[in-house]
Amino acid sequence: MCNPPHTGIFPYSYKYTDREDCALGPNAELRKYLERLVDAENVQKFVAENPIGQSAVTETHESWEFYSKIMEKYK
Repeated sequence: MCNPPHTGIFPYSYKYTDREDCALGPNAELRKYLERLVDAENVQKFVAENPIGQSAVTETHESWEFYSKIMEKYK
């Protein structure tokens, strides 16, 4: 929330009990995404144009009130 827009991605949480989770496997979506990200000339533009995972928390997020209170403590 403190970083500029499109400077982070938010993959879905990993659960060690999910034996089907292969997000970083050879042909998995997250791994392919990160491999493309490495070659991006402009990371911020790449992230903006290629969303993946969960959305960033913004003023329209359902939990904005909670997170905005936390942010006030760190200003």
